[in-house]
Amino acid sequence: MAVIILIGVYFSFIIIRGIKLPIFEIEHAASRIAQGDLDIDISYTSRDELGVLSDQVRELIRKLQMIIDDENKFLAQMASGDFTVDSTCENEYTGGFRPLLVSFRAIADKLNHTILQISESSAQVASGSDQVSSGAQALSQGATEQASSVEELAATINEISEKVRQNAEYARQANQMAGSVGSEMQESNQKMQEMIHAMNDISNCSDEISKIIKTIEDIAFQTNILALNAAVEAARAGSAGKGFAVVADEVRNLAGKSAEASKNTSALIENSLRAVENGTLIADETAESLLQTVKGVEEVAGIISQISEASSNQADAISQITMGIDQISSVVQTNSATAEESAAASEELSSQSQLMKDLVGRFRLRG
Repeated sequence: MAVIILIGVYFSFIIIRGIKLPIFEIEHAASRIAQGDLDIDISYTSRDELGVLSDQVRELIRKLQMIIDDENKFLAQMASGDFTVDSTCENEYTGGFRPLLVSFRAIADKLNHTILQISESSAQVASGSDQVSSGAQALSQGATEQASSVEELAATINEISEKVRQNAEYARQANQMAGSVGSEMQESNQKMQEMIHAMNDISNCSDEISKIIKTIEDIAFQTNILALNAAVEAARAGSAGKGFAVVADEVRNLAGKSAEASKNTSALIENSLRAVENGTLIADETAESLLQTVKGVEEVAGIISQISEASSNQADAISQITMGIDQISSVVQTNSATAEESAAASEELSSQSQLMKDLVGRFRLRG
């Protein structure tokens, strides 16, 4: 009985030892796997359940080593800029490992697509920035030339404005002078009218004098007749009438002289009347001419006044144009400065885009 017990204990010890050692080895391997150590070798082999478990653990370790090594290569090539990388052991990604391969491929594809877009965008930005830089430089040069032209135009307009102001001042002075001449012409016309009135008075007085001279001629004629009658009567009286005859003769002589003087005076007055009539006619014509001249001067004064007002309006308009051109000049100068800044910024952008393009060029990409 004791022998049987001893034999049972011996076989129990052997069985326990045969189970404990592989379990311990598998447990130790699982512990190292949990710590991230895959450099494990399980030596236990058998056809029993523990042997099958050992084989499965060895297969798991091999698969993990293959997948982790593949992922390291995958990531290392991506880190070096090669996005054409792919798995070298696709068949090992089975079961729950398959999504891991899909995710890695998706990451590579996304990064490849993103960097391709960045490359294309950087090329477009480089091309666009070059064009913008060229355009900005051309705009800057054009703005500079425009600023110069605007300055010349402003100087010309200022000169024109000064000339227009001078013309306005001259027109104002001419207007004042025309007004003064018009006043003087009106005054001269008034004087001429007064002279015509005086000449009419002289003509009227000459008519009165002619009447008086006619009366004197009649008196001289009657005196001459009376002297003749007195001489006849003195002749009849004989010696007694000699003295009276002498007086009658003197009276007759005086009457003849009076008649002669009245004739001469009448002739002079007639000549004076003709001269007065001619003078009146000339004065009338002169007065009419003066009146027309006054009207002409008034019209000229009106035209000069309009010219003066128009010149003043032109001067004001040119002043506004000058202000507008000054504003345009300021805007053009601002545009020129902005264009220069844009050109500098475009050149910097072109440099940065070229740098980006160079950086992207380091990557290997799938087309």
